[in-house]
Amino acid sequence: MKMPPITRNPAGFTLIEMLVATAISLLLLTVILSLAQSGMSTNERLMGSAIRDGDALFVLNSIARDLEALMIPRKMNTEVLVANSETISGAPSTRLALLSAATDRDPDSHTGGERAVAYRMANQNPITGGSVSPVFALYRAILSVKETFDGPLVDGTSVFDFWDAQSPLVTDPQNFLVGNVVAFELSFLRADNGQWVKIDTNHGIRITGAGVFLVTNPGNVATEVLGGVVAAQISLSFVKPAGAKLLTNGTITLAQANERFGRTVVRQVLILQASSF
Repeated sequence: MKMPPITRNPAGFTLIEMLVATAISLLLLTVILSLAQSGMSTNERLMGSAIRDGDALFVLNSIARDLEALMIPRKMNTEVLVANSETISGAPSTRLALLSAATDRDPDSHTGGERAVAYRMANQNPITGGSVSPVFALYRAILSVKETFDGPLVDGTSVFDFWDAQSPLVTDPQNFLVGNVVAFELSFLRADNGQWVKIDTNHGIRITGAGVFLVTNPGNVATEVLGGVVAAQISLSFVKPAGAKLLTNGTITLAQANERFGRTVVRQVLILQASSF
């Protein structure tokens, strides 16, 4: 028995079949694009988080190294560390000035030595130093050994008073350390009672060759002699770039930026209070 020949529809696909195929193709394309966009967004978030984590680690290590290498003179009452607080456009910040055996390359010496270092926050344009398109950022200034002994260590000059007189130098754009920092806070661990002293609007710390003092803020007037400090706690608060942009544009407040986009990193470091001069 012969089978009837198979015949094909010479008209090809019908309009309905084409429309169904097109709809399915568009649906698949939409799903693929959505997955790709989601993957790209996730990758951008991960990359941004990695960059912020790297920035935080870099800054924490920088401050920790300077504090670990703090220099305490045996025969001088020169202030070698002063930390007090200030508010930068509503953001809490610590002004830190110290003498440290910093590991930075010294342009005037190949042997190293005591160098004046200062940290300070500012809300300004990190390129021009002006007020247009400001960014919260942390700055670090450092003198050479020669500049240090010609400046803060001459005639018992306070390292804090020196940097206070050179305040614009500290936040010069060339001293930019990291951006999107909306809080820089320090606490010190007392050796006599094991309690932490937080640098705030009421209290500061001053370390000299004669001892460690709790001081008023502002004024740096000693109110209490502490039995030494053995450690410091560094706290830095960052906001994501998206939050920093909204903050710069005035779309959100500092508190809202912290709540929605903020992250705080903390590190503790021992203070050995080495002495070499």
